[in-house]
Amino acid sequence: MTPYEKESYSLTVQFLRELGVDEAILQKSSKMSDLEKLIVANDFLEKLNTEKGLMLMSEYEREMKEAEKLKTGVDFQRDKEKKAEAERQKQIEIAKEKERQIQTELEDKEKEKKERYNNSDYVHIGNAIKKDFNQWLQKGEFEKTEDYQNRISNNSSKVFDSICLKNLANAVFKVKSDFSSNLLKYNPDTEKFGIEFTFNGMAYNDSISIPIDIAPKFKDDIQNFQIYVDDKDWKFIDNYLTPTKITFFNNYKKIGFEFYFTNKDFKNIYFSTSELGLDSLTNLNTKFNIEQEISTSGQIVEVSSEKNIQIEKAYQNAYGNSSGVSVVRGLSGRKPIHFPNMQDDFNENAKVYVDIKVDASGKVTSAEISRGTTTSNSSLRNIATQKAYELKFPPAQSDIESGTILFIFVSPS
Repeated sequence: MTPYEKESYSLTVQFLRELGVDEAILQKSSKMSDLEKLIVANDFLEKLNTEKGLMLMSEYEREMKEAEKLKTGVDFQRDKEKKAEAERQKQIEIAKEKERQIQTELEDKEKEKKERYNNSDYVHIGNAIKKDFNQWLQKGEFEKTEDYQNRISNNSSKVFDSICLKNLANAVFKVKSDFSSNLLKYNPDTEKFGIEFTFNGMAYNDSISIPIDIAPKFKDDIQNFQIYVDDKDWKFIDNYLTPTKITFFNNYKKIGFEFYFTNKDFKNIYFSTSELGLDSLTNLNTKFNIEQEISTSGQIVEVSSEKNIQIEKAYQNAYGNSSGVSVVRGLSGRKPIHFPNMQDDFNENAKVYVDIKVDASGKVTSAEISRGTTTSNSSLRNIATQKAYELKFPPAQSDIESGTILFIFVSPS
């Protein structure tokens, strides 16, 4: 030991002895357990936190400072090494703490990801499908084994599709009930309104082109707009139901706008008995794909492949002195949600009434000129019937509904 270290040790032992701490404890400290050190430390602090203890500490600090005059190059080098070691240990603890924080964040993210998946539409729909299909797979109390085996073998695929459609429809209805829209500030330079759609915890922003002269009227009417999504226009994003196209329409003004959404993470709505763990019961890998199912049932129109957002500029039909179309009677109050383009140079002013029939999916299946039509112009009459087939109505329970629509043609002259 250097002279400084000897003096330092002597002063420390003297201080502890006067404070009431046994020197043997000091010598044993390097071999103590953490609990023993804690007990000794608490005893030391209790003794130090007295009037006598504070006086002894003050004298000890003065004597230790005086002893520093004995330091040599060796002592300074050792002080430097101790400081470096203390800094190294500090950095090690900082690195360990950072690593613990990273690990905690990863575990929290994994937990959040798992919770989000377990709460997703895909899982809820899949669990409902599994429950219903398992129930159907049960052998009835009064069902013969041969009949049961034939039922499973011949009807599993059809019943699985039916159960998938039912539970998917329930989930879609729930998502639709949470839809909301918000018209944003108008930009007079671009003549566009911003618009935001919110559904299933996600938000999409876009714009609607509205001429500046009718923009105030359009804004006043925004509360009359509704949101419609066709059965075909649904996919999964991160296992949550999301529309690929929204029709934003106003029944009173007979206008509608179509918004197409694209996302690299879109996944088709798909379920299989294999994924749901039902194959062991049927020995069949039955699959359900919403696009194939709806297409087969004839309830779907052609899916647009366009990637850029398109807006149906039909506002002239509602706000200007221009051509347009409206329902005048029938159809049980159903109003169009998709309109034909009426922007054209028609050669005369005319009203053309058309009797139409609409199926359960909202598709016009028949269109014939009706009474009240004010023109014999075959061109305008043909245009009216052609455009009648371009109308799209909301789905309904009735197989076929009849009604009459009115086309108003306005000549630019």
